[in-house]
Amino acid sequence: MRDGDAILDLVTRYLRSGCVIVGNGLTNPYKFGGYFMRLAEKLPDAIVDAPISEAGYSGMAVGMALAGVRTILYFERMNFMRYAYDALFNELLKAGMIASERCSDLGILIWTQVNRGKGLGAQHVDCFYSEFMQHPGIELWSPWHPREFEIVLDWMYKYGGIRMIIDDRDLYGNEYDGSEPFGAAVIAKSGDEITLVSFSAAFDICMRAVGEDDGVEVIRLSRLKPLDIDLIAESVKKTGKLLVVEPSWVTCGIGSEIAAGLLERGIGCRMRRLGLPECSAPAGELESAYWLSEDKVIREVEGRRDE
Repeated sequence: MRDGDAILDLVTRYLRSGCVIVGNGLTNPYKFGGYFMRLAEKLPDAIVDAPISEAGYSGMAVGMALAGVRTILYFERMNFMRYAYDALFNELLKAGMIASERCSDLGILIWTQVNRGKGLGAQHVDCFYSEFMQHPGIELWSPWHPREFEIVLDWMYKYGGIRMIIDDRDLYGNEYDGSEPFGAAVIAKSGDEITLVSFSAAFDICMRAVGEDDGVEVIRLSRLKPLDIDLIAESVKKTGKLLVVEPSWVTCGIGSEIAAGLLERGIGCRMRRLGLPECSAPAGELESAYWLSEDKVIREVEGRRDE
């Protein structure tokens, strides 16, 4: 089972059940290998292919959701998703709280993607994970396993609410056999010297970096809000050292939230955060120096071990 294929199969299942997906260029033959273009012939009422107008089609999707339509709002790039902030965070989230009785059947999944590197440059590759954690009333996921994507989509369909998925295209080639652990947070590898916490495609980098190192305990996060701080806390009590690897900037990031959660529980440890340099993403030859790598993770792990 390939990650990308499994996700498209899941989305199709819910479109056949009454959900509607709204997004820019969904039926473009170069997006998803032309998948939605072909699907639109069979489910024309379930796919709303919008022009490049994030503010406009987001307002339409929010109106659909407020009217009780189970809606999937898709953004290919997080950078351009910011055009839709008024509809999403000034209207959708607040309407769901202020007019909760009238919006009791509200259900929407905001689905966006990360597509780093490949010469795309600074305007197409940003990852604003922590920015979306700031908004009350939203549940934020960054799934690694297709079953986690299914959990979020199923909860939105059955129980409503405002949920968000930040997907990573680097995972789309992953193969799964069904035996992998999945959930909001899981211990992917046991160890007793260092706790390493990561998520999304950065998790794969970390797992390749630590290999068979018995001293490193690796925790994979898939739900970023609310975070499962208790699972991390139990591991840190054992190891006394923590490394958080996140595929974005570390200032006010996931690692910062984990550190605050540990301190609130009275748990101290030696901690470091590894993320992106404090600058916009370069293109060309400088890309490899900017993005996370196995070598960077190995250096940080060895640095923590020597403390």
